[in-house]
Amino acid sequence: MATKGRLELLQWLNELTNCDYSKVELCADAVGYCQIIDALHNGAINLARLNFNARYHDECAKNLKILDEALIKIKVKEVFAFEKMAKGRFQDNMLFLQWLFGYARKMGPQHFSYYKGYQRRLEALDRQRRDVNEMSPHLIPNQAFFPEREE
Repeated sequence: MATKGRLELLQWLNELTNCDYSKVELCADAVGYCQIIDALHNGAINLARLNFNARYHDECAKNLKILDEALIKIKVKEVFAFEKMAKGRFQDNMLFLQWLFGYARKMGPQHFSYYKGYQRRLEALDRQRRDVNEMSPHLIPNQAFFPEREE
């Protein structure tokens, strides 16, 4: 299998999670990663624990810790550089994104057929008693992800 480039991986992540990540470095917030695991392993991760507006290293590190706990729960044995990822390092986030893509392919596409990433984020925000204004802009989907309505 050929390695996917950053733009292909971002497109894949954005389509599956209804996000709008423009750069790999933004993935350091771990929300997109967590949502892929949420789609693949229902119940392995509590999205309501995530900070949907993580901007700083410590906020990203907390989200990545939640991801790490979920990976341990589902018995993933790989070790990842979460500390470097939390700093927004391109290379470390790119390596994790490539691994996640391969992992998702092995698990099969059926897990994503009915996954509504934006809806899941809104539900988690509601459980946190927060609203959509407290979500990072790249977590609000681009209108291209919504099917056109017939009038």
